[in-house]
Amino acid sequence: MFLVLLRRIQAPEFLIDLGVMCDALYEPSNLSLLLQERSMSFVYADKLIRRTVRALETQKEKGGTKTLEAKAAAVNLQYLSIMLEHNNKLVKKKK
Repeated sequence: MFLVLLRRIQAPEFLIDLGVMCDALYEPSNLSLLLQERSMSFVYADKLIRRTVRALETQKEKGGTKTLEAKAAAVNLQYLSIMLEHNNKLVKKKK
């Protein structure tokens, strides 16, 4: 049971997916915190929302920091002190 889970989280494909999710969730999380400020005006809120959309579009094209870090680790098959192994059950999507 735990060996299956270990193999899955040691896969480079999992690490890349995790990096994409971290990058994708960071921007909306940051936006949410900023929009909760009491002094928020509609004009400034609109500016923040547009900035967040642009940041997400840039991440989609170029990749965010965590995604790039995960891709580099996948090439080296090592993330920090953890050796990564390809898992055939985790299929890499083609672009």
